[in-house]
Amino acid sequence: MKSIPKIFEILRYIGVFIGFFLAFYYTNPIEQLNILSAWLVLSISGLTGLESLFFGKIASESIGYKSAPEYQRQSGINNLSVAVITLVAIVFSWGFYAFLALLCCMLLFLFLSGCNHAWSYTKGNKNIKNFMRLIMAVILINICAPFIYHALIAYAQLHK
Repeated sequence: MKSIPKIFEILRYIGVFIGFFLAFYYTNPIEQLNILSAWLVLSISGLTGLESLFFGKIASESIGYKSAPEYQRQSGINNLSVAVITLVAIVFSWGFYAFLALLCCMLLFLFLSGCNHAWSYTKGNKNIKNFMRLIMAVILINICAPFIYHALIAYAQLHK
């Protein structure tokens, strides 16, 4: 059971990799952003939500936190709801701004969550995962930023 957080972490990385791989396959920046948003949000928020709901105690212990089942369940539901709305956006073709909003929402959550983990690290929870969460969030934001920028420019040019 202790390997479950590692499995979820690996699955998240695989999903993110596939998202970037598929995004590079397309040349249209809007399509790139839509693909990237779907894969990143489903991989990160969706898997994190499932992990929090079904394996919260093990996941929290793996980063040095005491289990707080009510909070983890609430956080898991939030992450899962973002993933479910992403699926709805895909199925009903909600379009560019929906995917942009979902991706930005997730990226902001990851940044703020990373700040919380970094704070925990400075207060004595010296698990390396706490230290790395903020760094990984900033790296992901910086990798996504050009996709967002180019998609916004392309969308603006289409709707002049």
